[in-house]
Amino acid sequence: MQGILTAYHQRCPMGPYFRRQVRLEAPTMRRFDIITSESTWGCARCRELVPEADIRQWEYAANPYFNHIQRQIASEPEFLMAGTADARKNTFAVIEAFRRPELAHIKLLVAGLRKDFQPQLPANVVALGGVSHENIGQLLAESWGLIHPSLADTSPNIVKEARVVGIPAIVSTECGGTQYVEDGKSGFIIEPSDMDALVRDVLYISESKERSLEMGAYGHEECLRLLSTETMCTKLKAMYDEMLNRK
Repeated sequence: MQGILTAYHQRCPMGPYFRRQVRLEAPTMRRFDIITSESTWGCARCRELVPEADIRQWEYAANPYFNHIQRQIASEPEFLMAGTADARKNTFAVIEAFRRPELAHIKLLVAGLRKDFQPQLPANVVALGGVSHENIGQLLAESWGLIHPSLADTSPNIVKEARVVGIPAIVSTECGGTQYVEDGKSGFIIEPSDMDALVRDVLYISESKERSLEMGAYGHEECLRLLSTETMCTKLKAMYDEMLNRK
């Protein structure tokens, strides 16, 4: 279950095509003996739909490209958000938060948001349009922190990528990836509607380069291990071995 559409629709109503899929989601899930989801958040949402199911957490590794990126933090505070105009990503609430005077000196780079986006963005917010993996890696290397306060997201790749690079992340309680962020140590976990908390946490991380580097390094080695290809394959093989050896 890479995207739990019922949960997505509850938190941010979706269009007719997805509403039809939502109606089919729980009945389809009941047909399977084992269901996997990529995050603790995803597993919890699956249990809400089919509490009797055998639900396991199994996660795709971060792209190994990100394992070898070295942080080259920008001289002035800047944060990265990778999203689109999809309301589920909560992009517009973050942009509005960056209009506040206390964040005027901090730059927000939004990957995936069209460069010709209207209405007018505040001076400290830059829409980057589509960005390649390689360029995302460079942006992460320079960033003081990642922002991902999604309304619903099973397992956002950008959070995994940020943590294997060693970037502190501000994530919401309604998305996967929180298992790689220790609140107050390697980032912050906030309610997606709490923009006051977002502003507070951005200011905290950007107080100094040293703080950003220290927070990013917290738990970094464990994130590299958990999000490695080796861990991914080992867990998948163990699951298949169990299924194949059942009576």
